[in-house]
Amino acid sequence: MDTNNQFIKFLKEIWKDNTPEEAVNLWKWRINNYPEVAKGFLDSIQHILNSPPDNFIEIVRENGWIYLDHEDSEGNITSFSSEEYLEWFHKMNDQFKKIYEEIVSARK
Repeated sequence: MDTNNQFIKFLKEIWKDNTPEEAVNLWKWRINNYPEVAKGFLDSIQHILNSPPDNFIEIVRENGWIYLDHEDSEGNITSFSSEEYLEWFHKMNDQFKKIYEEIVSARK
């Protein structure tokens, strides 16, 4: 499966219609039941982050329903910029990588 399709599959399976907590739980389930698929997801995320497509935000919103916003003290909402989306994904990727490594190393 190519990287873009793998990334989209990750968004749909782990994030779509889920809270961050639910996404983490699904991620743990995926690692415990299909570690090779989880590793493929991590590889695809890293590949996308290394060379994000111009429509990165559109892909994330459409396939993962991930809408990231700022709210100021007056209640005005501003969407994250492309750089902020990428920063958020880098942090999420680091978190998911750590979870993957902990679970896989505990199984050995």
